[in-house]
Amino acid sequence: MKKNNLLIDKTMKAFERLSFRGIDVSDPFVWWPLNFVLYMPLYLPQFIRDFFPDYRLLRKSTPLEKIAQAFQYPTALWLGLVPLLNGSKMAGLKKEEGIKIILEFLKMLEFSMVGNIFCEDKKNIIWAKTKVKNLVKETNWLDTRSKPDFAKFFARLHSGLLSLDEAVFWNANCASREIHGPYKVKWENAPCQLIVREYYNLNEPQLLPKNLSSPYGSIITYSIYDSRVRFDFPILNDYTHDLPLIENTKAVWGFVERNGEIEVLDRKESIIRNCLLIEEKSFEIGSWAESLTKKEQVVETVNRYYYRVKPIRDLLRKDWQAPKPLLQSIRKKISSFKPVQEKKRMTKKQFHQIFDPRIDLE
Repeated sequence: MKKNNLLIDKTMKAFERLSFRGIDVSDPFVWWPLNFVLYMPLYLPQFIRDFFPDYRLLRKSTPLEKIAQAFQYPTALWLGLVPLLNGSKMAGLKKEEGIKIILEFLKMLEFSMVGNIFCEDKKNIIWAKTKVKNLVKETNWLDTRSKPDFAKFFARLHSGLLSLDEAVFWNANCASREIHGPYKVKWENAPCQLIVREYYNLNEPQLLPKNLSSPYGSIITYSIYDSRVRFDFPILNDYTHDLPLIENTKAVWGFVERNGEIEVLDRKESIIRNCLLIEEKSFEIGSWAESLTKKEQVVETVNRYYYRVKPIRDLLRKDWQAPKPLLQSIRKKISSFKPVQEKKRMTKKQFHQIFDPRIDLE
């Protein structure tokens, strides 16, 4: 019991650190294309009521390690865990069961990471030292001393990838990317650090109109930075850094998988072409999202919320999308629904009352 309480305490501290970094969750413009948090009363209780039976059924025959493998990366697991913290209360489920499943998600995170699962050291470490060492040794790096423009090219690529990921997945963008590190490495006999950016699913046909489907499957880049840069990784991948990255880039390498073909990003023409394609696709999908009515934006938001736990339903061989009766209900209710926008920011006491699974809602 004492160990479990410590794990829940650490979970709350990790989310508290993330939640009070300057973001006001009640701000209607804090998420794009709309603030999904404001519409949770329309869908979160049903989401939880759908999730818990599926999870119980899966656990009868599937070990935690296999479920963790289905989620692939720790940030996707964190994103799947978030609804359980406050959603089980909204759905009126038993406190003990909610806590049990949260603890199981934390165990799955231990399977998925080498480092601290709560990012208490401000790092997101999922690779072992030997894997990092072999990568640095075997990669045909592009040295920015001889190719200085490549630092700018890769920075542009990284910016475009963030945009495309958000354009496709909205509130579920963390379920399709993992940015991890910093890993301590040596570059030209000097201490440096490696950041890995893995966009492992940039195309989900069921979330987009057919004419907007992304040609990209995955894009992975490796960047070695000067050790002076201080990175700060909380959970859920919203990392920051204190120095400009372009000026502190030592070497880069990456590749894209587009239309089933692998292309190494080792030429200027290749990187620029892919940057342009990614930026164009981001604009097209973003324009479609912003052209939707508020009603349809909420419906699309709910589908993406269900996408967060797609691995659970994939293992059960069930359709992962939001149930049609729920979407029909939302379409009927949305015209009269008025989102509650708090005039004051949430206090830490209120935060714990909402998210701490051990505390009952008042």
